[in-house]
Amino acid sequence: MPAPILLPTPAPSRITSVTYAHSGHLWESEHSENKGLSEALVVDIVALVLKRRGYSLRVRAKKQTGPDVEAVSPKNRRIVVEAKGEGRNSDDSYTLFVTALGQILLRMNSEDTTYVVAVPWHKRNVDLLRKVSRQLCRRLSLEFWLIAPATGKHDYDVGILPCDVD
Repeated sequence: MPAPILLPTPAPSRITSVTYAHSGHLWESEHSENKGLSEALVVDIVALVLKRRGYSLRVRAKKQTGPDVEAVSPKNRRIVVEAKGEGRNSDDSYTLFVTALGQILLRMNSEDTTYVVAVPWHKRNVDLLRKVSRQLCRRLSLEFWLIAPATGKHDYDVGILPCDVD
């Protein structure tokens, strides 16, 4: 893995909660849209979660090609992330979601890697996520991470739908 790239500042200061899908909470999207979740901010939040879990990171610079985040755990578990920010309307949300899926599919080159699509946590994306086959996600080691602002100015909730959950 190439040398890590430092996160830009200001980075998110706190991850308020990380929720796994088996709680059922992911489907109850109470998060509002248009909260300023740019792709860069979604990438920063994902990187912060992974960094706090002990992963070594490589975050793609703006003009580089490749996945938005590549991470390796101390036990050599690899994660590849494609992130998207908020769209202006439902057509944008659909296009961004499908684009992220296509990008992650094109990056799949190892059975020992978990692939992640990270998007804002709101109703449009949750509705699209429900259409993705869980069986397919398991076969592809594909997870979805949903990002939403929490109560504080730089606080965020992260909902994770692991590939092994129905």
